[in-house]
Amino acid sequence: MMLQLKTECGSQFTNKLEGMFKDIELSKEINESFKQSSQARTKLPSGIEMSVHVLTTGYWPTYPPMVVRLPHELNVYQNVVLMLFNDAQKLSFQDIKDSTGIEDKELRRTLQSIACGKVRALQKLPKGRDVEDDDSFILNEGFTAPLYRIKVNAIQMKETVEENTSTTERVFQDRQYQVDAAIVWIMKTRKVLSHTLLITELFQQLKFPLKPADLKKRIESLIDREYLERVKNNPQIYNYLA
Repeated sequence: MMLQLKTECGSQFTNKLEGMFKDIELSKEINESFKQSSQARTKLPSGIEMSVHVLTTGYWPTYPPMVVRLPHELNVYQNVVLMLFNDAQKLSFQDIKDSTGIEDKELRRTLQSIACGKVRALQKLPKGRDVEDDDSFILNEGFTAPLYRIKVNAIQMKETVEENTSTTERVFQDRQYQVDAAIVWIMKTRKVLSHTLLITELFQQLKFPLKPADLKKRIESLIDREYLERVKNNPQIYNYLA
């Protein structure tokens, strides 16, 4: 699959994904090595499992820092929320927000995962898929699970229009070198080509979504860098400059 992605989209597109897989494999090796070491046998308390992931900066997504008031026992948002119900039977959304200091959007996502998903450790009042400002939550005392350890899947955050636009722009910036290379290769082969035919060939050669306006910007950039030039009596035709 990775090879197919690299072939279709280029090595720059798969660079971070390949780095993630390498980090995962390296982390497995480090964990196995530690488990077999004398330090693990002598210093790690009996019955305690430890797993460490070594992540390379730049390969993995980052999230904005936020201040959270954490109990000493835990450091996961879902558990932070659940810990509040050790001392309360019912809490409003605002109560939970004030007590934890978790950012609004992240708190809504956390509450959805533990009150609206498959694993419902909490009950939301009133029932519904979305968390509203006036919602309240109570502990689901009837909740049981057959497993000693359960996984509560996080709810995917909805991407705003601004975030989607920003993501699209970053993706195209990563791909612009591939677009430039395709333009130069086509023009080097054809020598002279009209704007319409060049755009058509680019759409055929490049396998990822593109906008004509973005391709036009890359053509202009190559003209500025003297890879191409417009024919003087017809600006819709390009010459390749060797």
